[in-house]
Amino acid sequence: MDNTNINLIIKYLAKEDLKAEELKFIQLFKENNSKDFDEIEAAYKANVFTSIPFNADKAFEKVKAYINEDTRQKTINFYQQTWFRVAASILIFLSIGVLALTQYQWEVTLNNSTAKIQEYDLPDGSEIILDKHASINYSRTVFKSFDRKLTLKGRAYFHIKKNPVKQFIVHTAQVDIVVLGTQFTINKQEKNTQVVLTEGVVRLEGKSFVDGKILSIPGAQVLLNDESLLKDNIVSEELYASWTDQIVRFNNCTVNQVFNFLEDSYGISLNVSDGINLNNSLYGSAPSDNPYLIVKAIEEILNTNIEINVKN
Repeated sequence: MDNTNINLIIKYLAKEDLKAEELKFIQLFKENNSKDFDEIEAAYKANVFTSIPFNADKAFEKVKAYINEDTRQKTINFYQQTWFRVAASILIFLSIGVLALTQYQWEVTLNNSTAKIQEYDLPDGSEIILDKHASINYSRTVFKSFDRKLTLKGRAYFHIKKNPVKQFIVHTAQVDIVVLGTQFTINKQEKNTQVVLTEGVVRLEGKSFVDGKILSIPGAQVLLNDESLLKDNIVSEELYASWTDQIVRFNNCTVNQVFNFLEDSYGISLNVSDGINLNNSLYGSAPSDNPYLIVKAIEEILNTNIEINVKN
């Protein structure tokens, strides 16, 4: 802006006597350069004048300095606002990215395709023993690594790390097993699900249990299929968990107990000749991966024939 114009406008604002052509010039300037005029007027109203009596030259310098400072501040504000918008955009982009990563999840499958049982550590510190041909499936995310929920096929022994604020849930086709910290066996057979508690407490949830069912006694067993509850009884937790050593141990178990164990855990039914005392005690062991070898061993011990039928 021309310095002469600024000086003339300052005199006009100070109500000094101006010539007719000067007043006409100011009127045209005000109409055609209203923004510049408003800046000079704002500087004038901001009381930038300190000399008394009024000195137009000093006022001119102060007004010019005011305008320059105002322009500089507007430039700073512009860059600050521009940077803020850029930074905000970056933060929004990063937030969306983090949210996407948080929500993104993938499936993890642990499948024991070996001929022996396998031990695995879960992300929360829990431990699991998978029988051969058994598998578990669960989800993981980037920041929320494991939600303590999984699906089981086959037989597994769980040793769950306690977490008072986060339950552990095992899904099967027939039932959900909800636990805070305990040890138990779940055996998801073809049509049945077997749950045997070793220690602690679990709650069973499913259509067979309207209000849920609590297992809190060591050896508590539940056996169910899609239609109904087949068994709800107390068994030997030592016998029913011995498969984790790949050996079934008959330590002072009755014949009847062993037969029930084979039927519950392997989905078979046994018919034995009349005259066999089912309360006789059995001692010994047999490989846990083949129920037919176990039955064969019992036949030798009892000197009898046992018919094996696979349950439908």
